[in-house]
Amino acid sequence: MIAARPQGVLNQRYMKAIADAEALLATWGAQVEALGWTADDLFGLDPVAPMARYDVMGLIWMLHGQPVVALTEAIAAIRMPATR
Repeated sequence: MIAARPQGVLNQRYMKAIADAEALLATWGAQVEALGWTADDLFGLDPVAPMARYDVMGLIWMLHGQPVVALTEAIAAIRMPATR
């Protein structure tokens, strides 16, 4: 089941987050659960400034289409595109 788009999040950004969530959970779902990541850790957003408060933003919103390459109880390493 897909949750309703949070207020203050553009539809295109929301659709990207859904794709990122599907990819993350397909690859890391069992580890996410075993490591104790919460729904807020993954999907959380600030209700007043959802796309501005990185301190309460869940992992899914930070992926921007990039894959997680390592995961611990407290850290997710995200592969970022190479820059020149």
